[in-house]
Amino acid sequence: MKTKKVSCQECKKEFDKLESEIKRKPNQRNFCSRSCYEKFRSFKQVPCAYCETLLRRSNAQLKKYEKQFCNQQCNHKYCLKKNDMTGKSIGRCTVIEEDTDDPRAERCWLLECACGERFSRRHRDVKKGHVYECPNCVFRRSQYYLGGKKYGRLSVQDEWVWKEDPNTGKRRRCWECVCECGNKTTVEAGSILSGHTVSCGCYMQKNCSRYVNETLYPQKHGLSRKEFYGRWTVLVHKCHNPKYVTYHNWGGKGYTVCDEWRNSCQSFYDWLIENKFTSDLTVELKKGCKEFGPTTCILVPIQVHHKNTRNRNRREDHGIDYQGERKTMKEWAEHFGIRYQTLASRYRKTLDLSKCIGDAWQSGSGQHLRRDDITDKSLIEMYQSGLSIAEIKEITGFTAVWERLKKTDVLMRPRKRKSTVWRTEQITKALDKGATFEEIHALNLYATKANLKKKMREMGVVIHEYEIQYGTKDN
Repeated sequence: MKTKKVSCQECKKEFDKLESEIKRKPNQRNFCSRSCYEKFRSFKQVPCAYCETLLRRSNAQLKKYEKQFCNQQCNHKYCLKKNDMTGKSIGRCTVIEEDTDDPRAERCWLLECACGERFSRRHRDVKKGHVYECPNCVFRRSQYYLGGKKYGRLSVQDEWVWKEDPNTGKRRRCWECVCECGNKTTVEAGSILSGHTVSCGCYMQKNCSRYVNETLYPQKHGLSRKEFYGRWTVLVHKCHNPKYVTYHNWGGKGYTVCDEWRNSCQSFYDWLIENKFTSDLTVELKKGCKEFGPTTCILVPIQVHHKNTRNRNRREDHGIDYQGERKTMKEWAEHFGIRYQTLASRYRKTLDLSKCIGDAWQSGSGQHLRRDDITDKSLIEMYQSGLSIAEIKEITGFTAVWERLKKTDVLMRPRKRKSTVWRTEQITKALDKGATFEEIHALNLYATKANLKKKMREMGVVIHEYEIQYGTKDN
């Protein structure tokens, strides 16, 4: 039988061993004699590395493991004791104890910062020294720390609270602030930095007191939620606040509010109650008066008030004539029961009120045909019947008639173009008769006024703002 040289595990002496046995048990240890085997398997008494209990271990086990433990629990406790960080100083922090209340699955330590703040950190961060100070100290060193600074009338304190947004669920930092007036308030950090909030509310009172009254806002009159209160505020501000949006129409033209109404909203409220105020009425000055007061004002319907404007004569002169009457666009909309915006948009397209009312108007891209009716077939039928491109545009309101017909198989007629000589002759004849620029433009010689004006200047005609100046020569 075939043999093979192997070395003893204990004495390292070489001896012969069957190859079949080696092949059957390749990982088996080799011993030259029984004495070497017993010497290798001899047991020794060693203490447990954690609890120091004596254990019986072989030489192989002693060579394989550096530390010997009596069970798995001692091994785990030894590792915890070895990695114990209690009492160690890391940066400005000191490890107090192991944090067992932390919900994280891994091991965490409770640390105390030099400022007295306690916080929890993972074992890996503490062991590697990734912790220097508490989050609050880190925040105090950042650019977003507002404590000790002053914004507007607010002095920000070194205290903040977290408030949760009920809509988004996000937490927002709110700072404790002391106003110059002595009031304490809590303001969100974003409002302070953006300048939206500059006081506890006293600045707005002081700002409005320039136009109303210094003693008005501190009084608890209980009328700020009434319907009239907004009208009273607008009335005072449009006459006395130069920053108000319509001040140029009222205060800028000498309109004022009497001291009785300006200094007391209660007196304004009493006057409204006495005159039976309702939501469809509004305050209007009597003719020739420029001061709002109990003796110079009356209550009128809002619709009547809109008509009684300074430009009512202009509205009457520039109304729309229809059925023998002249009314404004808004009055015609009320007369026919159509929304003002709808009637105005229709009139801009047609410039004819009769085409904007009832069945005469049909929605779509055309003014008289629906969008579905403007098909290639309908355009071809109209074109082959002898109608021109301009006539089809006027009927359908569709501007791209020529481009649409070119894409079809219809035989196109040659388009008649007006020659330059013929246009010049027509302009010369009109000038000899003393025609105006608008009359010449009505001849449809050119598509735009600018092109006509350019051509007439080339002919030596003097034109200033579309007005022909006869008797002068163009230099």
